[in-house]
Amino acid sequence: MHEIDLVKLHFDPNVLRFLNFILGFILFGISLDLKLDDFRNILIMPKSVLVGLIGHSVLLPLLTFLLVIIIKPHPSLALGMILVAACPGGHMANFMTHTAKGNTALSVSISALSTLLAAFLTPFNFQFWGSKVPYLQDIMKQFDLSFVEMMQTVLVLVVLPLLLGLGCAIKFPNFANKIKKPIKILSLLFFFGFLVLGIFANYKSFQGFLLLVAGLVILHNSLALLSGFLFGKLCRLPYADQKTMAFEVGIQNTGLGLILIFNFFNGLGGMAMIAAFWGVWHMVSGFGLSYYFSKK
Repeated sequence: MHEIDLVKLHFDPNVLRFLNFILGFILFGISLDLKLDDFRNILIMPKSVLVGLIGHSVLLPLLTFLLVIIIKPHPSLALGMILVAACPGGHMANFMTHTAKGNTALSVSISALSTLLAAFLTPFNFQFWGSKVPYLQDIMKQFDLSFVEMMQTVLVLVVLPLLLGLGCAIKFPNFANKIKKPIKILSLLFFFGFLVLGIFANYKSFQGFLLLVAGLVILHNSLALLSGFLFGKLCRLPYADQKTMAFEVGIQNTGLGLILIFNFFNGLGGMAMIAAFWGVWHMVSGFGLSYYFSKK
């Protein structure tokens, strides 16, 4: 094992409980924008929705597995890459798709559906692909990974807030319209504040590994964005849908990844560094790509 595999990031348990709440709060605020029509789109454009789900839930984990096998990053970093690939799509993909003049309705439908399916797919993809990498077995045995417990955690932190927000938007549309903007702003400020304070508090643990982590994340994220776009092209989707696929495959809910790392992996440093840097970098790469697409 490498030095980075022994690094543990430490947070007060009350701070972690607050982070759990903030993640649910973010998902609740985002889902206030959802409508039943977003789910009816599954019937209107089933091929594009299916391509998006396969790209995100099958193609990205598979490519991540192959990338780990080829470049063999240190075990904790490899686990972080596999976990990020197993997380549901990030809802910033919807805004990026809109900026890129992609199919925003399709993006919203894929993001919502991938989030609802995350309770099963996130723990399944992580445990399935992690178990296929021979040199990760020793480090995985150090943690008591329960598929059911991980599924319950994702259900409570991600799926339940999404359903509550959707229910609120349908039942009380005027109230939802009034509160959704301040909730989004407040929750995102809290979340990014947590990231900054967390990195600052554990800066000494990060020192010496930043370039390594940055290189892995940039390579991994670039692969995700490119593979999403090319997969849409291979499946002969309209150009707007191809652009949508890039963001649906390349933008991940790394907030959930961080919570799972602290809840199930005792804040394993390499994993947390990958998830934290991905959360920052995919905003840069995603908005950069959306600007490029908007000018084409």
